[in-house]
Amino acid sequence: LGQEIAARSPLDDSPHWGPAPQGEPIPGAPADQRRRTSYGMNNWLSRSVPADINSVTYDRLIKIPRPSSTIQFMIMAYEGNFAGADHPHVEGWAHFKLPGLSPVFASSQVQINAVSGETRTWEAQSNWGYLDGHARTLDFRSVYQTAVENQFDPNHAR
Repeated sequence: LGQEIAARSPLDDSPHWGPAPQGEPIPGAPADQRRRTSYGMNNWLSRSVPADINSVTYDRLIKIPRPSSTIQFMIMAYEGNFAGADHPHVEGWAHFKLPGLSPVFASSQVQINAVSGETRTWEAQSNWGYLDGHARTLDFRSVYQTAVENQFDPNHAR
């Protein structure tokens, strides 16, 4: 099977585009894995959310209470371990002792600065695709404030 490219953002300048042997290998991934898409799906909308998270598991997207406020797709990190991932781990972005570090944690998984060029800050801007089909360019502070104030967890999206 060949490694096909599914969708590439015009903003995506990741060095990991394939198929192998083109592009640089992704750290921690099999040697022949390369980037196949720019985009990842919100893990709160998939079955990948850990069972110990206190949230409703949505077995049908139609059950999401506020689809126009819930992010479905985002641009994955251009480099690092998540460059070949298909979803981030949003539940790990909140650090209750160090809440100011959420953009740092998020930026290791998602390219929160795909539009603005700001790195690892609340002001970093990226494109966000919502469950109802619209997309917006917003700074990270607009889409994620805390574990209970964000546009990723369907229980808290406003």
